[in-house]
Amino acid sequence: MNTHHIRLAALDMDGTLLRDNKTLSPYTRRVLHTLAERGVMLVPATGRTRAGLIENILTVPSVSYAICTNGAYIEDLKRNQVLASWPLEREHAALAAEYLQHFPVYFYMHTRQGTFCHNSLDPDWLRQHFPFLNFPNAVFCNLADLLRCREIQPLKIGILAPDPDVFHQLMSHPLPVPGIRRMQTGPENIEINSENASKGAALEWLCRYLDIPLDRTLAVGDSENDLEMLRAAGISAAMENGMDEVKRNADFICPSNQEDGAARFLAGYFGLNELI
Repeated sequence: MNTHHIRLAALDMDGTLLRDNKTLSPYTRRVLHTLAERGVMLVPATGRTRAGLIENILTVPSVSYAICTNGAYIEDLKRNQVLASWPLEREHAALAAEYLQHFPVYFYMHTRQGTFCHNSLDPDWLRQHFPFLNFPNAVFCNLADLLRCREIQPLKIGILAPDPDVFHQLMSHPLPVPGIRRMQTGPENIEINSENASKGAALEWLCRYLDIPLDRTLAVGDSENDLEMLRAAGISAAMENGMDEVKRNADFICPSNQEDGAARFLAGYFGLNELI
């Protein structure tokens, strides 16, 4: 297998590189360091903002670029510079927030000005039911009002719907909001982005910027927000713990994230025999 043609690996974080406790294992860290030393460009492609990467993949010093908030922006990490951005329209985000207020869900919004959480649910309840969702500097407020009274640039809305019936309704019924795309990113998680934003489109943009052909890229993911990235990349891999549709669209299936499956796949694919 000729793996030397791969120059860039786009890697999802939650459910892929990270274990369920949201940590990057020592084994995964060793594999990433070794790949970087061998010249493979590592690009996190995540629903998180840059702030959500500092304690995990950004501990690998050679990581220079990140695709954040499901492709809503691409950042040059070394220069602290946003290279490209596809945000939500403020009015569209405000309409979505108004609609979501009618459901017993928790929702938050990543913006260029920080993370804001809708005040419909108690923070103590949130910590109990979603202990790994931690936005230490987030502000609880009415998101629709915030968007209509301040110059906020929304990037992504995340929804946590623990009631299965509510989750099904939000996923199966059209949302009365134009210009958005809705994705399932977990058993209780839904995310909303601009219809122009995706990890796949961001990967294509970054490859043009870096003059790297798409057929020399590899992508690994697990959820619906990874689908377009897997389709765009030259080589694709899905996690065993991933959604069925994602696995159907991948060239390879990795072991689960709890088994460091993404790192074990990368070690095998790139012939890192000392780490397999």
